[in-house]
Amino acid sequence: MLQALDPNKDWNKGGAPFLRVGAVLAIVIVTDEEDCATKNYDYFDPAKVNDPNYNQYWEDFPGTPGMKKDPTSAVCWNAGTDCQDANADTIYESCVAADKGVLQPTSRYINYLKDVLIKDKKKQVIMLGILGVPPVTEHNPLPPFEPTMGGVQSLVYRDWTPADILPGDPKTAEQKQYEFGIGPGCSNAATGQAVPPVRVKEVCESLNIPDDPNTPTNEAKLRCCIESICDTDFSNAINCLAGILKDELKPAG
Repeated sequence: MLQALDPNKDWNKGGAPFLRVGAVLAIVIVTDEEDCATKNYDYFDPAKVNDPNYNQYWEDFPGTPGMKKDPTSAVCWNAGTDCQDANADTIYESCVAADKGVLQPTSRYINYLKDVLIKDKKKQVIMLGILGVPPVTEHNPLPPFEPTMGGVQSLVYRDWTPADILPGDPKTAEQKQYEFGIGPGCSNAATGQAVPPVRVKEVCESLNIPDDPNTPTNEAKLRCCIESICDTDFSNAINCLAGILKDELKPAG
């Protein structure tokens, strides 16, 4: 995302830059895993298999507690989030982004979008995430058609269980945990499964404008839509993005 928006890149120079003056910036992120914008690749280096300074975020190889074999996508989850499990039932009360020196901190993206683009350059910035959250079950019938039930509100962070394995998948829950570090945020036999978002979700939701009695309008504004990548139809996601744009785009003349 920052590569696309970097004003020093060739595509943002000249008479027709990608980042156009006066244009609304809509960012769409579609993924079935967690963001893994890496700052230190040593934590993903297979040569570090026996180095506890770097393999600490690797999952133990299934069936061999304490043994590390390969870095997997689980590193992205383990090194990028902190989860609370007060009663040790492998269902987490909360998961938040964490800067452990492995991934780029989410503040890097939030600060650029909010301070540089929105505050300094006076741009309108909105975001759509099609991510690993449960399907949305209800939407606002009026613009911006945002989710009102299901979706992020129904997201549960938990480890994999045998019941999560889809028909025809030869892998066990232990193998899935080894691969991803966290259980699925959504699951659909037709479309597959997806890891729940934490980092992308926090960046997206940071764009929302809350009620503020100190502003002239005192009006909350939605700038982030999140829908499920496990859906078979993404029309509701596009409707939400279009609903936000409707507030920003003014007819010519």
